[in-house]
Amino acid sequence: MERTCTIFQPSGHKLAELTFTYDWDNWATVSVVEFQPIETDDLGDESKLVYEGSRYELRHVPQPLASLAAIQAFDRNFASRELWLRHDYALATCRFEYSPNPVLLRYVVSSPRRIIALCDVYFSFIDNTKRVTFRSAEHPRFDMELTADSLETNFSCLGRFTLYGEPAIHRGLDIAQLGAWY
Repeated sequence: MERTCTIFQPSGHKLAELTFTYDWDNWATVSVVEFQPIETDDLGDESKLVYEGSRYELRHVPQPLASLAAIQAFDRNFASRELWLRHDYALATCRFEYSPNPVLLRYVVSSPRRIIALCDVYFSFIDNTKRVTFRSAEHPRFDMELTADSLETNFSCLGRFTLYGEPAIHRGLDIAQLGAWY
């Protein structure tokens, strides 16, 4: 369910980017970047230049959603509820877009004493594809890979890896996400 939703004003200017991440069982983080149009003296200029006006994070309780359409409806509702005070027009008139370009997220899984694995999550939300790899720090024979759809969170995918019948990634381990690669 990780995704980035870009919202465009009716004029075509980028209004905001909402990046949803589900790194915990009981809450989700939404990184919000809001944009402001660059004012020009030339009234005939139709350029769509914007600058970053503000950046902040919000949290919400994750809800199980059954389809991509339900997730998109949730995003519209969330944006309308959270961004409505900052804008003087209805967000219902805005265009919501999801990039078809795949995103790579890398996680470092470790215990206090050693590195356990590197895990790559390569996904495209709008194409409903996700490929997750577990690269063991112990031995290549423990490397694993699985596929999922966009409805499953990255952490639930990571929890499906097992070694000798036990979860390879469990609650006692530290899981650090490195920056996204687009």
